[in-house]
Amino acid sequence: MGREKESVALLMQDEEIVLPDDLDYFTYIARLMNAKSDRVHGLSTEEKIRLSEARPGTLAAAKRLEGITPVGILELIRYSTKASNLLRK
Repeated sequence: MGREKESVALLMQDEEIVLPDDLDYFTYIARLMNAKSDRVHGLSTEEKIRLSEARPGTLAAAKRLEGITPVGILELIRYSTKASNLLRK
Protein backbone atom coordinates (compact mmCIF):
# COMPACT_ATOMS: atom_id res chain seq x y z
CA MET A 1 0.00 0.00 0.00
CA GLY A 2 2.91 2.40 0.68
CA ARG A 3 4.23 2.16 -2.88
CA GLU A 4 0.76 2.83 -4.26
CA LYS A 5 0.44 6.01 -2.17
CA GLU A 6 3.89 7.10 -3.34
CA SER A 7 2.89 6.57 -6.98
CA VAL A 8 -0.30 8.61 -6.56
CA ALA A 9 1.65 11.42 -4.90
CA LEU A 10 4.14 11.47 -7.80
CA LEU A 11 1.34 11.65 -10.35
CA MET A 12 -0.19 14.64 -8.55
CA GLN A 13 3.05 16.66 -8.89
CA ASP A 14 3.13 16.43 -12.70
CA GLU A 15 2.21 20.07 -13.35
CA GLU A 16 5.57 21.16 -11.94
CA ILE A 17 7.81 18.74 -13.87
CA VAL A 18 9.35 20.10 -17.08
CA LEU A 19 10.62 17.75 -19.79
CA PRO A 20 13.65 18.92 -21.82
CA ASP A 21 12.87 20.03 -25.40
CA ASP A 22 15.71 17.93 -26.79
CA LEU A 23 14.99 14.74 -24.84
CA ASP A 24 15.63 11.63 -26.95
CA TYR A 25 13.10 9.18 -25.55
CA PHE A 26 14.76 6.23 -27.30
CA THR A 27 18.31 6.52 -25.97
CA TYR A 28 18.94 9.40 -23.57
CA ILE A 29 16.66 8.11 -20.83
CA ALA A 30 18.27 4.69 -20.97
CA ARG A 31 21.78 6.15 -20.66
CA LEU A 32 20.77 8.45 -17.81
CA MET A 33 19.13 5.59 -15.95
CA ASN A 34 22.30 3.48 -16.43
CA ALA A 35 20.36 0.88 -18.41
CA LYS A 36 22.28 -1.74 -20.36
CA SER A 37 20.13 -1.21 -23.45
CA ASP A 38 17.93 1.49 -24.91
CA ARG A 39 14.85 -0.13 -23.39
CA VAL A 40 13.49 1.71 -20.39
CA HIS A 41 11.45 -0.55 -18.16
CA GLY A 42 7.88 0.68 -18.17
CA LEU A 43 8.16 2.93 -21.24
CA SER A 44 6.93 1.04 -24.30
CA THR A 45 8.08 1.60 -27.86
CA GLU A 46 4.66 3.09 -28.67
CA GLU A 47 5.04 5.55 -25.80
CA LYS A 48 8.54 6.52 -26.96
CA ILE A 49 7.21 7.17 -30.47
CA ARG A 50 4.25 9.23 -29.26
CA LEU A 51 6.41 11.26 -26.88
CA SER A 52 9.03 11.87 -29.58
CA GLU A 53 6.38 13.06 -32.03
CA ALA A 54 4.44 15.25 -29.58
CA ARG A 55 7.46 16.66 -27.66
CA PRO A 56 5.42 17.56 -24.55
CA GLY A 57 6.95 20.36 -22.50
CA THR A 58 5.67 19.11 -19.16
CA LEU A 59 4.69 15.87 -17.58
CA ALA A 60 1.11 17.15 -17.44
CA ALA A 61 1.11 17.48 -21.24
CA ALA A 62 2.63 13.99 -21.61
CA LYS A 63 -0.06 12.61 -19.35
CA ARG A 64 -2.77 13.91 -21.69
CA LEU A 65 -1.33 12.19 -24.77
CA GLU A 66 -3.24 9.23 -26.13
CA GLY A 67 -1.37 5.97 -25.58
CA ILE A 68 0.69 7.12 -22.61
CA THR A 69 0.04 4.88 -19.63
CA PRO A 70 0.25 5.69 -15.92
CA VAL A 71 3.29 3.40 -15.74
CA GLY A 72 4.92 5.38 -18.55
CA ILE A 73 4.24 8.62 -16.69
CA LEU A 74 5.83 7.16 -13.56
CA GLU A 75 8.92 6.26 -15.59
CA LEU A 76 9.13 9.85 -16.83
CA ILE A 77 8.80 11.08 -13.24
CA ARG A 78 11.61 8.76 -12.16
CA TYR A 79 13.73 9.97 -15.08
CA SER A 80 13.04 13.62 -14.26
CA THR A 81 13.89 13.09 -10.60
CA LYS A 82 17.15 11.32 -11.43
CA ALA A 83 18.10 13.94 -14.05
CA SER A 84 17.39 16.72 -11.58
CA ASN A 85 19.52 15.03 -8.92
CA LEU A 86 22.42 14.56 -11.37
CA LEU A 87 22.31 18.23 -12.39
CA ARG A 88 22.52 19.33 -8.76
CA LYS A 89 25.76 17.39 -8.15
